[in-house]
Amino acid sequence: MVRYVLYIPPSNPLNIYRLVLWWFVGMIATRELYEYSTNKAVKRLGHHAWLAWMVMFTEGLVCCKFGRAAGEFQQPFPTRVKMGWGLFFAGYALWLFQHFVIVPRHITLQSAALDFRRRFASPNRKQR
Repeated sequence: MVRYVLYIPPSNPLNIYRLVLWWFVGMIATRELYEYSTNKAVKRLGHHAWLAWMVMFTEGLVCCKFGRAAGEFQQPFPTRVKMGWGLFFAGYALWLFQHFVIVPRHITLQSAALDFRRRFASPNRKQR
């Protein structure tokens, strides 16, 4: 879509360079995302995954901005498309809230309770 909106002809080598760059960044970003989602020891998403997400977001903004000048997006989006995207973003926001607010708070409370038991348990009393 970026190629079409910015009027880059298919024979331009810039298209190949962009695809090769996306291939390299995409491999690393996919590996980092997989590692983050499957390995409990990994606490943060990698730099390349964030970079890939930001580049995709920026390309989307470029398509929206210059697409209007190119004659795209003349009609408003249908209501069902708006509702679909709204449901997607609402679900994503709920997942983010659950994943980063509720679960860490639960883990923190659990670890605090265990720490409290270890500190204040009497040495003569058997631990459960």
